[in-house]
Amino acid sequence: EIAARELAGLRERERDLAHAARELSEATSRTARERFRRAFEDAPIGMALTDRAMRILDVNQAFTDLLGRHHDELLDTSVLAYAHPDDARVLGEKSAVALQSRRDVFSLSVQCSVL
Repeated sequence: EIAARELAGLRERERDLAHAARELSEATSRTARERFRRAFEDAPIGMALTDRAMRILDVNQAFTDLLGRHHDELLDTSVLAYAHPDDARVLGEKSAVALQSRRDVFSLSVQCSVL
């Protein structure tokens, strides 16, 4: 009977520790997302987040100011449409490499052409 109570106590403590670990992991993830969001939004340079097909998912204010476009106008358009022709080629090649390597993230600085 004593062993059964000790075992039950250990199982309860294990559940508590697992719950605390999940909460800590979620808090850490939330903090990282908030830091990234602030850095992205407050960056003095124009930045765009794209999917693997180079379609714009999000842009910061500096990017909209650079192109003189509204945020919603840029969403779901190809970032290649705004890249300087020399950079569009490199960006297309870099995108192809990322797709082949199954990399989720890559970075590239490009010049933009205002249309």
